[in-house]
Amino acid sequence: MEGEIGVESTPGHGSEFWIELPLSEAPAKLLAQNGITMPMERHVPLEGTILYIEDSSGNFELIR
Repeated sequence: MEGEIGVESTPGHGSEFWIELPLSEAPAKLLAQNGITMPMERHVPLEGTILYIEDSSGNFELIR
């Protein structure tokens, strides 16, 4: 997907994981560029799940 994934870790302090993905063109714009038209549909928000693992209750409460 032409992105990047990485991790930075400090012993005794924890690790930070990250991903970067490039933005893509809006699907309707890509279709229009190719001469394809479609009826507009109701906007559906993006949904997903993030797994957050924490051993500090204070940090867990902050994220929650």
